[in-house]
Amino acid sequence: AGAWFEWKIILSLLLTSYVLLFLGIVFSLKTLALRNKTMIGASLPMLVIFTSTILLHNVVDTPAYATLAAFGLSSIFCFFFVKSFEETGFRSQLLAGLFLGFLVLIRLETALIAGSLCIFLIVSKKWRFLKYLVLGGSLPLAILLVYNYSQFGTLFHSGILRGDINQLGLDPSYIYANLFNPKSGILFFSFFTFLGLIGVFLGDRKPLKALGIASLVLIALLLVRVPIMYKNMGGGTLNIGGILVTSPRTMEEALMLVRSDANRYVTVLSPFAILGLQNLIYYFWRLFRKEKHARDPIVV
Repeated sequence: AGAWFEWKIILSLLLTSYVLLFLGIVFSLKTLALRNKTMIGASLPMLVIFTSTILLHNVVDTPAYATLAAFGLSSIFCFFFVKSFEETGFRSQLLAGLFLGFLVLIRLETALIAGSLCIFLIVSKKWRFLKYLVLGGSLPLAILLVYNYSQFGTLFHSGILRGDINQLGLDPSYIYANLFNPKSGILFFSFFTFLGLIGVFLGDRKPLKALGIASLVLIALLLVRVPIMYKNMGGGTLNIGGILVTSPRTMEEALMLVRSDANRYVTVLSPFAILGLQNLIYYFWRLFRKEKHARDPIVV
């Protein structure tokens, strides 16, 4: 009976992951279609997934983890967030907050994305949008509080934060390992995501710039949040909050740790990057057209 119960849990996790992966692809396409009646870049979601070693690893080897679910929820949130700038109703704003809230539940670090977007809306004086975004995000928060109370007898349970597994600090070697090292850097293992996050800043589309700023904030956390296992390379086993964690024995293993840790962030930011890649296509097409018209002979 116990084994059957475990299989039901595993099957539920697998089903949730793959359904949200599929929905993530669908909503990425829907978001791309918001820009123009003729969709440009329909192949971009699959391009990002199949060229990212990290994303493929989660699809094939570790689908029971929350990574694919995070990709799906981020894509759905991204659609409603961008759509909120295209319409006057509050429905998309409310749903953007709802799915952003669920994203924070499964990837706590994405609270930085939520906070950054709230600040962006405050600076932009979009008070109505801010109100419905917060209202939508309140439901997942309420679910968390009810769960905490039912399981632990308190609304605010800090168990997930227990154990000092990460330390904040500026470590140039760690920053380099996350971004540019050929064995672990995002530039090599998620090149199109890296490129797309640059593309969101081109042009004047406010929702893309807001997502780009939020992405930079999250990446900044990634670069300064150094796992103590990385600093304890070759130091054997560590006791972190009562859990024994093995430190990497070599630099090779340390880089694998960095690559795996970055995965959680890269996956969440991939839907933003897909929009950035579409933005790059539009940007370079406009440059090409401008250059072409400049070279056309003037007929008198």
